[in-house]
Amino acid sequence: MPQSTYSFVRTRKCKVYIPTHSHKNYEFVYFFSGKGTLWYENKQTTFSAGCYYLMEPGVLHSELYENTGKSLVVQFDKPQEDFNLSSLFQSDTALNLKRQCERILEELKNRLFGYDVVVESIMKEMLVLLARQQHKKAGFGTNSVQETIIYLDEYYMTNIKVAELAKDCGYSPDHYRVLFKQMTKQTPKEYILSKRIKLAKKLLKETKLSVTEISERCGFGSYAQFTVFFKSHTKYAPLSYRKLK
Repeated sequence: MPQSTYSFVRTRKCKVYIPTHSHKNYEFVYFFSGKGTLWYENKQTTFSAGCYYLMEPGVLHSELYENTGKSLVVQFDKPQEDFNLSSLFQSDTALNLKRQCERILEELKNRLFGYDVVVESIMKEMLVLLARQQHKKAGFGTNSVQETIIYLDEYYMTNIKVAELAKDCGYSPDHYRVLFKQMTKQTPKEYILSKRIKLAKKLLKETKLSVTEISERCGFGSYAQFTVFFKSHTKYAPLSYRKLK
């Protein structure tokens, strides 16, 4: 749940310019009326009734109002849940958050006992919807890229086919590689190879296994293939690396 939630209704008059600024916490703004321009992260966009934005802490942004506008503002600390929310601006067409925002307005207007708890609960619901949307765009799902990374961390030394991992996620191999690299900074093959080399270095230093046995345990097709890859990554042949102090 969002912690230290602070919410209020804001009215900006026509031709008001809000200079570039940032916040120490997250800020969610829903526009009920008004029209203007929003700048953030080197982007410029036009807002109007039925639009909203979410700003991460420290993100610089500014606004220019072309006519009088009313908006709901909710500021909150990072949620305890690992939502990994990114700054965004969008029209309220897909998620339909207006209903939740109107409920918050009602709570702020009446300020009955426990209204702040209700506001936090409603805000948590909206954050879940936003997180789901962002995760879907990033490729998270029932069989997500993240899940295949967890699988690779455990079975990298086995015979793994990238095409099959991509199929499990519902992507083409090319698109899967793009998403994978966005998350790990490596292609799937580079990721697997780095894991295998790391294990090989450990076995060379901590065991008396032969190079052939190590190459097999690490998932390399042959002694020759292992030697080539190992030397390209460490600049040493396996036996030479074993002798290093």
